[in-house]
Amino acid sequence: MAQRQALKMKGGAVPLSMSPSGTSPGSNRPILGRSTTAHGVHIGKPLLDAEQLYDVLAQRNEEDESFCAVCGDGYSAEPNMIIFCDRCDVAVHQKCYDVKDVPQHEWLCWPCKEYEDLERAKGKTQEEIRPLHMLPEQRKKLCGGSKDIKCLLCPLKYGAFRKTTDGAAWVHQTCAMWHPEAYLSHTDGPNVVEGVWDIPEKRFKTECDICGLTDGAIVPCSRASCPYVFHVLCARNCGLYLTVQPDAQGIPHHKIYCSLHSKDEQEKDSKALALALTRQEQKKDKESRKKAAEELKKKEIEALKTKEVDYSKLKALRVTFESLRVLLDQCKRRERLKKLHSQAIFASFRERMHDPKMALEFIDEIQDLKKEGLSISGIIERIWPHYVRTTTDAAPSVPSEGHPEEHSKKKIKLSPTTTPRHSSQTKGVLHKLNDSRTFTGRVQRRLKPKIEREKILSSSEAEELNRKLPPGIKYVPMDQINPNMP
Repeated sequence: MAQRQALKMKGGAVPLSMSPSGTSPGSNRPILGRSTTAHGVHIGKPLLDAEQLYDVLAQRNEEDESFCAVCGDGYSAEPNMIIFCDRCDVAVHQKCYDVKDVPQHEWLCWPCKEYEDLERAKGKTQEEIRPLHMLPEQRKKLCGGSKDIKCLLCPLKYGAFRKTTDGAAWVHQTCAMWHPEAYLSHTDGPNVVEGVWDIPEKRFKTECDICGLTDGAIVPCSRASCPYVFHVLCARNCGLYLTVQPDAQGIPHHKIYCSLHSKDEQEKDSKALALALTRQEQKKDKESRKKAAEELKKKEIEALKTKEVDYSKLKALRVTFESLRVLLDQCKRRERLKKLHSQAIFASFRERMHDPKMALEFIDEIQDLKKEGLSISGIIERIWPHYVRTTTDAAPSVPSEGHPEEHSKKKIKLSPTTTPRHSSQTKGVLHKLNDSRTFTGRVQRRLKPKIEREKILSSSEAEELNRKLPPGIKYVPMDQINPNMP
């Protein structure tokens, strides 16, 4: 018993016996074995008795916590729930035992299903085989199924079994996973274990350092050059360290350690796992910060695009307003020119109205155009080119050289004159011209010139100005004005 001798030499530095609470160190998973004391020194050497050769995770009381008989973990959550066999009560994960969907009613592990199918083929009823909806305590009394078969690779009873691909033997799925030569094909059905016949015969004949039996095949400690060997489930029952570690390509490698190396390897793996988790958290945090920065940048870009669109709209609006301003300025200029043009027209009309003959012709043509239905502006546009003359009135006579006094300017005063006599036809024209209700009367009233009472003018300037004044008033020299006149 090399393992027991090693534990004595180690002096119990790595106690892996059952803890006072009946669980393995660092977990609440149950283990088997006992501690002994040699030469007064506590030695942790897990030893399995003959009555302890069963998978401790496959046998539980109703109040005990459930653990998967394949991976040894008790965590259960969708889509990887822990399910229980309704005959042997073994607990397995869906993914560990290749159960795709949780059964709606009852579920049986592969050995129990095969057993009940055979019993049913013999003509037995369901009540004779197994009453439905049995309690866990009642299931312990049942025989057959996984309780009556033996594993090819270890001496332990019960547990989660799968068949070899040739159907020749049953194997604990955990035993097959931790033997380097064996593997699972993951096909539908119970026959999934391959490579068990490639295990060297020497390993089938070597004694287990835990149970002391040669029944089954042993595996060595995964620590290099470590001489200790044991059955896989013997090691798990005693709380030794079993782990699965992927390599750089992601291929899982199953490792198992003896009582001398389990604690060190577990602590090292725990530190590596903590470091990996820390790095993973840091990576997630970095990715989240990067994602947040990208989201912020994206929002800033969206905001910038929105501002650019708003700027383009405002720019287009400014161009529109500028065009409207230019158009408004042009309209104002046009209206100002039209006003000046109209004032010039009315001023010309006012000057032409002093000639009775022209006024008479003007009035007659206006009446004819009114009969045609033209408006005032249309009439003005029609008669304007005919009556507006570009030539100026006759130039005033230049006084002779013998009379230089004619060139001197005198102070003259506006004085009413006697209204000249006109013929009846002329009177009618003048009456029409002075009538405020006619067009010409309105023109004269609207464009009535501003006349100053006194001016300093020469005689020629006075004559020129008197020709432009309305009838009845003119500028005369101050010395010719009658003082008695108002």
